[in-house]
Amino acid sequence: MEALGLLNRRWYDLIVSDLKMPALNGPGLYREVLRRWPNHHPQVLFVSGFADTAAYAHFLNGVHVPVMCKPFKPEHLVETIRRMLDEHEAANRGCGRGELVPGTPFVLGQGDYHSAGAGNSEG
Repeated sequence: MEALGLLNRRWYDLIVSDLKMPALNGPGLYREVLRRWPNHHPQVLFVSGFADTAAYAHFLNGVHVPVMCKPFKPEHLVETIRRMLDEHEAANRGCGRGELVPGTPFVLGQGDYHSAGAGNSEG
C-alpha cells in the first residue's frame, strides 16, 4: 500500500513491480495506475516468478505489459529499464509538450522499495 502513497507524491515514467505482493498485488497496482491516469499513465514492467500461473497469465494477456520472469540477472533488469525509458523519451520527443523531464523509476516488491539503479542483486 506504500506504493499508492508514492504515486500520490509524484509522477514516475516507469513503475517496476512484482506481480505477487501481500497487500496490493501487481494487477491491483496496475488498475490503480490506470484509474489515476486513464489517458497517459506511467509505463509498467512486471517481474515475477509466477507469471505463468493461470491468474496472472490471464491478467497479463489482457494488458500486454512487459514481464521479466525470475530469476534474472540484475544487469538484465537495468538494461530493460534503460531500454523502456529510452523508448519512452524517444516517443515523447516532438510531441508538443516541451522538453521531457524524466521521472524516477522505482521498484516495488514484497514491501521493499528501491531505486531502479540500486544494486538489488536478486531478481
